[in-house]
Amino acid sequence: RVVINLTKMHGAGSVAHEWAHALDNYFGLQGQGITRDRNNLDNTDVYSTTSYGGYKLRPEVREAFMNVVNTMTRKRVTRKVEADAQSEAYTKLQKNFNYAVEKSAKAELDTKRTSRKYNRKTKEYEYTEHTLTDEQKAKALELINKLPDDPTFKFTYSFAKNGFRASGDVAEELYELIADVLPNQSKAYGPLHNAFYYAEKLKDQKDRVSAAESGKEETVLTTTDYVKESSWFDRERASSYWTKTEELFARAMESWIADKMADQGKSSDYLTYKKGGVYEIMFKHNPSPTGEERTAI
Repeated sequence: RVVINLTKMHGAGSVAHEWAHALDNYFGLQGQGITRDRNNLDNTDVYSTTSYGGYKLRPEVREAFMNVVNTMTRKRVTRKVEADAQSEAYTKLQKNFNYAVEKSAKAELDTKRTSRKYNRKTKEYEYTEHTLTDEQKAKALELINKLPDDPTFKFTYSFAKNGFRASGDVAEELYELIADVLPNQSKAYGPLHNAFYYAEKLKDQKDRVSAAESGKEETVLTTTDYVKESSWFDRERASSYWTKTEELFARAMESWIADKMADQGKSSDYLTYKKGGVYEIMFKHNPSPTGEERTAI
């Protein structure tokens, strides 16, 4: 059989918390396909909340656990885009892009490629050297510098090319120009991709600057106050405890149980007690979920 050992304060106030760990452990073992063994203490450290549910759990159960974990740790907030910060970020990216063009891209465009062809008559290989003309190099650099302003430009992973590849009107024109001399660039390899990377970042940042200047709002994912408050208690620990996913889950569940009982006009200090208030008085911080985040969890 499986038991929950309650030793702290003789078990008073910690039953809901430890039961949450037991539930998490039960589904963690189920999800990993591990047979429970009372003699294997490693089984006690397998949790559904830390193993993405486990591939052997029913999809709806795995999704439920992951929804709780995501709600505990991340939240969406709407805020105004800060113009000064976005302009500063744009300037930094512009410098990175310029450096990538000057150092990596120019060096790649200077590359010489040698091809060989077998001559059946002489029974020898004939070697031909390929290089871009000065005119082609200048045109290639012109196209590279146009990438951040091309609305169709993207730099994404291509399964067909087995790597990252630039796409869009300007990028395709560039690939066509250098294909004979630098064929690998069309297969998603090479130093040009450093410039491609920063070109896309610069393009996206330009949109953010425009949004900031127009007073536009944005919705972003950020860390919950629950995690931030919990991390305060971990600040001087050698390893984290309060921000462990399984501990966040257990404290969230004991809070949920307390709220459910309160809705019915009931309470049980044996199941759980209001620890949050005690921590706030002692440390000015609360490791339990509160407010809208508590409701959402």
